[in-house]
Amino acid sequence: MKKIVSVIILFSAGLAWAEPNFKNTPFDPKTWKKTIKNTPLDPKTWVKTADELLNFDSVEFCEKQASYFAETVKSERPLTHAEKFYLRPWFGDLVDKVTLAQGVDVNNFRGVASFGESYGAGAKTFGYRIYFGETLNRGLTFSLSKIAHELVHSFQFEQLGGTIRNFCRAYTDEAIKHEGVYDQISLEVAALEFQLDFLKWIAANYPNPGSRTVRSKPLSPGHQRTTMIPEYFRVFDPEFAVTSIVNDTKYTVSFDITW
Repeated sequence: MKKIVSVIILFSAGLAWAEPNFKNTPFDPKTWKKTIKNTPLDPKTWVKTADELLNFDSVEFCEKQASYFAETVKSERPLTHAEKFYLRPWFGDLVDKVTLAQGVDVNNFRGVASFGESYGAGAKTFGYRIYFGETLNRGLTFSLSKIAHELVHSFQFEQLGGTIRNFCRAYTDEAIKHEGVYDQISLEVAALEFQLDFLKWIAANYPNPGSRTVRSKPLSPGHQRTTMIPEYFRVFDPEFAVTSIVNDTKYTVSFDITW
């Protein structure tokens, strides 16, 4: 029995003598902060669960971003007469309600990456306020179609009861359902389809003899269809403003937003 005890003592002493030096190695707690930063071990890189997204991004985060833009963006403008000429047949008096802001960092909110950054959102619409990351060329037909795309979101906002909360909830629910794939979110599908049809409508009904004809750009990575359009749209005098409204349920998106 005594021999066994002595062996244990010698073994323990050997461990103490051979203890490694962890200083400035990945096992040193002092290095852990630097070691895990921007790695899969960094909590900041962890993907949120669907429940966390629903409880945070869809309502609180989205609403705060909408409020932040509304409070901090200093320069907004109404649609021009020319823009209203082409958009009023589709959206009626909605064209008189919306405002545009350009050159806005739409993918960030107080330094925090916002929902939509993953696919590089070029614009965001909250209610009747449209925010573009770029400065649009007012004369380009394709730029006009971008406004048409965002107006579909303003129309959806009205369909969903006219509250930012309802719109944010519907949008993020869809984004989670389709794992964030932009081209599969039903609100975006409706806007992308309308944008292409809008370009075709301009080309068929308002050709511009003073402009060359070009192929429109793909609307998104997953929406590659294009059409031939006049590069610049024709500008008519304000008194020729169109007042008819085309009611087309094709672009209407309905949601079950009970929660």
